[in-house]
Amino acid sequence: MTIMYKEFDDEGYYHGTLLSTEQINDWRKRILEFYFRKYENLETSKKQSLNPAESLHELDILKLITQKSLVAALDQILGDDWLLIPDFNIHINSLYLNGWHVDAGSELMLMRENFSPWQYDDPLEKIIDPSFRQIKCGIYLQDNEPDKTGGGIDYVSKSHHIYKLTGIRKLDYQLARIISYIHTKFGSHTPAPTKAGDFLIFDSLLKHKGSHPAEEFFDDISDLERDLKVLDCQNWPLNDIKIVIYFSACTRKKGAEYLKNCHYRINKYGKENPKAQFWREITEISYPKSYTREQILLLQNSQVVPL
Repeated sequence: MTIMYKEFDDEGYYHGTLLSTEQINDWRKRILEFYFRKYENLETSKKQSLNPAESLHELDILKLITQKSLVAALDQILGDDWLLIPDFNIHINSLYLNGWHVDAGSELMLMRENFSPWQYDDPLEKIIDPSFRQIKCGIYLQDNEPDKTGGGIDYVSKSHHIYKLTGIRKLDYQLARIISYIHTKFGSHTPAPTKAGDFLIFDSLLKHKGSHPAEEFFDDISDLERDLKVLDCQNWPLNDIKIVIYFSACTRKKGAEYLKNCHYRINKYGKENPKAQFWREITEISYPKSYTREQILLLQNSQVVPL
């Protein structure tokens, strides 16, 4: 077991450095120029993320994902037989109140929807099986400063372990719900110490949320908290705009299950329902059909295999 794998396995995340100052500035410029051109400006636009097709085709974020240091980290954490999930997203000032969540939340929802908590031939077995490991990776283009403008995420270290405390799955499911509530309401959490140009790989079961900026950045934070709305930070100076490039990856054994869950969500909500948009956009990108010849060569040379 490598040191990197052990850190990820114990804490639920791994933090590394990826980009130089020049590269950070270049990517910020490219992303904001595209955003301004397509969505007018940050004062009037309500769009706070670029979808998988925009991220892949317009901004070609594969050039970031396939960098050697990041691929090497993923190889150590997932093994050398992992798959790239095309949930490519670029968040632009995407900040939500009460945003604690896990990225495997929809898989956990299957347990409520399709199974009694006391009957387990079910998704939890796959979630806790190491061969079904799934991660999210964020590439941050600004420092995380929770007491100022935010810029990254907060997490509850080791919280990915709460789904496998006793080995009795029906008990673990109930315990996880209780512990998760206590963690987010009363427990301590840590702002990820990411700097501009860093990446953070974290387990899809790690409890996390976007780091909130200081209250003075908002006209009436209490009203926003009562209404549970998206934080209104569209009029910030350009240098303070939060930009994060996100993607996911999983072990090969997990890939088919991931797609199965996507299609289940689309069918449950209806293809045109906004609730299904996230899963629909992922399934609309397929390999090799959705990739250019240059992107395919880049992936092959980097030994990265898309789902």
